[in-house]
Amino acid sequence: MSTDSVSDSTVAGIGQPPSGKDSPMVNSVVHSLHILQFLARSGEAHGVTAIARFTGISPSSAFNICKTLTAEKFLHFDPLKKSYSVGAAAIELAGAASDGERAFARARDFLESSVDQFGVTSAFWRVTNDERLVLEGLVESRTMMRIQMTVGQRIPALSGAMGRCYAATSGLDEGQLFQKFDTVRWQNRPDFQTYKAEVEVTRIQGWAADRAQFIRGILTVAAPIMDLSGRLRFLIANSSFYGQIPDEQIQSLGKETKLTADNVQRVLFG
Repeated sequence: MSTDSVSDSTVAGIGQPPSGKDSPMVNSVVHSLHILQFLARSGEAHGVTAIARFTGISPSSAFNICKTLTAEKFLHFDPLKKSYSVGAAAIELAGAASDGERAFARARDFLESSVDQFGVTSAFWRVTNDERLVLEGLVESRTMMRIQMTVGQRIPALSGAMGRCYAATSGLDEGQLFQKFDTVRWQNRPDFQTYKAEVEVTRIQGWAADRAQFIRGILTVAAPIMDLSGRLRFLIANSSFYGQIPDEQIQSLGKETKLTADNVQRVLFG
């Protein structure tokens, strides 16, 4: 099949106007998504003429959008065939979304154990390439008062107990650590030198605690999940209202959190 020929069935539904008269749509974003959908469903590379024809976008707009998406690596351009195909950034984005969901599904039973034993809310966070943490799923506490979190929420990588784990595994020097630490919106900001010392402790013991500093009134204990290359991929964070878990039990919760993370790591990465 040539790069400028494709069946109408391949692109069914693409290029149609959004439903709802009052939808606050940004045309350039909608057109970009239509181009990505067209190329993904087609499974082949296509030139601007075909892309414009089958998405209903003007050739000039299609050309400019394709150039922009190529610069951002969401499309790949073949200069010999003058054609575009789905790029690495789009594939990585799709893979990250599905990987996080699948990983949480496989980790959930392990998180349930911590919830049953300590009465915590157990959360499963994914580390993104832009140094953010994304909540992929959680198992809520069985207690009457529960901590509320929203799946999909994003926070800076150095936030709370998860951030101490991130810092302990990232190899940041002191200047880099402070720069990233300073971007976090702490409700009860810790002293940086104390934070730095806690990162070192985390490196040794394999888990970290945030005692109502990132979010006032919330204790969080976290542990990292690494892939086979030693890269931090996910984090498990067990949270409770501060004071609900006695100080002498925080060590036990930390060890349980690390054990859970180790078990999930073996399941996910061998």
